Amino acid sequence: MMIENNLFWLLVCGHLIGDFYLQTEEMANGKKEERNILYKHALIYALVLLVAISPVLNSDIFIYVYLPVVISHFFIDLLKVKIQFKRNSESFITRNIFLVDQIAHIAIVIIFACIYANDSTIALNQFGQNLLSFYQTLGMIMTSSILLRIVFVFLLIGKPGNIIIREINNKEKIRGNIMTNGTDTGKEGIEETEYKNAGKLIGILERILVVILVMLNQYAAVGIIFAAKSLTRYDKIVKDPSFAEYYLVGTLLSLLIAIAAVLSIQPI
Repeated sequence: MMIENNLFWLLVCGHLIGDFYLQTEEMANGKKEERNILYKHALIYALVLLVAISPVLNSDIFIYVYLPVVISHFFIDLLKVKIQFKRNSESFITRNIFLVDQIAHIAIVIIFACIYANDSTIALNQFGQNLLSFYQTLGMIMTSSILLRIVFVFLLIGKPGNIIIREINNKEKIRGNIMTNGTDTGKEGIEETEYKNAGKLIGILERILVVILVMLNQYAAVGIIFAAKSLTRYDKIVKDPSFAEYYLVGTLLSLLIAIAAVLSIQPI
């Protein structure tokens, strides 16, 4: 059962760290122009994944899980770069290549983690046993398996959540429409630049709050968060229909990511 497959959770946590948190926008864009940046990302990703699975790492996992995942990640990224290089930036494939790319990466992780888990018992090595012993001495009330899934949730709703919303919601195009339709184009441009990072932080914070509230079964309180958020943009929502649509889609996507993240770690 996937929910009990700790190898999968270690792999997917390593993927989120290596492919999102340790890959900057400059690296993601630079891979299209310079192959060395692609190699650098592949090396960083390989090292992060190796560290992530180190508590259960053995020769079989290295050969039958780690190497296939790392090698496939490189070739999927290489294919993505070639597609982006050949096609216009406004094409359907390019706009959605991020989602296809991530689905392919996670599918590979699921396939190899499941194949190995079905054939072999996933046991902790000496390093993993030492980590577990240290964790148990802390007197934590949750098992290490549950902690690992919670780590996955909070990794997902951070930077990956922001990027997923940006890619699906086509933020750059809508921002251009908002600035063009505004009565004071210069002012809108300054405001968007000034609050760009604040918007990302607000998105992360709201998803953290939603996750905590859902885990505590306080679903009614979730509505209060988004009501308060809407009040800060009320004037813009009323005056600009295009912004209102963009804002609503982004808010719903943020809520969906947070709830889906929690549901993904719960047994069916």
